[in-house]
Amino acid sequence: MKNFGKNFLVSTTAIALCGVAHAADLPVYTKASPPPLAPASCTSAEQFIVTDCPLSYYGITVYGTIDVGGGYESHGAPFNSSIITGVEELVQKNSNRSGWFLKPNGLSQSNIGIKGNESITPGLNFIFDLNFGFDPYSMTAANGPNSLLENNGVPLASQSSNADSSRAGQFYNAVGYAGLTSPTYGTLTVGRQNSLELDGVNAYDPMGGSYAFSVIGWQGTAVGGGDTEYHNQMAFTASSSGVL
Repeated sequence: MKNFGKNFLVSTTAIALCGVAHAADLPVYTKASPPPLAPASCTSAEQFIVTDCPLSYYGITVYGTIDVGGGYESHGAPFNSSIITGVEELVQKNSNRSGWFLKPNGLSQSNIGIKGNESITPGLNFIFDLNFGFDPYSMTAANGPNSLLENNGVPLASQSSNADSSRAGQFYNAVGYAGLTSPTYGTLTVGRQNSLELDGVNAYDPMGGSYAFSVIGWQGTAVGGGDTEYHNQMAFTASSSGVL
């Protein structure tokens, strides 16, 4: 109504004044933004398995993802339980046959993890995150370097799927770090953490870094800054989120 009154001011002053006065008397309704939805915590182990809620208790959270699938490839290589995706999602030098293959982890890496955020003193919390990626069909650890080793000296026509990865069979082959966080002084962590490039891809890639649907998500070169094994790294990180 306020804009309506101002438009009338151009043509008829008297009507404009009435319009503005009338508009000023009207109540202004503003819709409050809804509060952000926090993920609901599981109340049982069964819910943790069959739903997408985390299992939390006193600041400790167990979480995970199981990603299974299958598909047809016109140029592919046989399934390998060590490679993070089971198969090569892009055409490689050994992609010499067609067929239906098991294709796990197409959208995201199957994983199980535990993380925590515990208060030490008011304004200072201890945090940690430990995550293990695996193949959901064989239940073996994600181990890209092992897939390369298994195919050393094997003729291309007989090779199974293989590709390098920063996931090399460790029990924390995604992240494994601990540190301190403060709303005033920021956060300091040490251990195996995501690279800055990986955080950027996860934030801005329209495919979310999907192994099956994102070229930069599957190949690993972009998120490792040119080095596939670098997208998870042992490092200190510090970030400031408060005002000193």
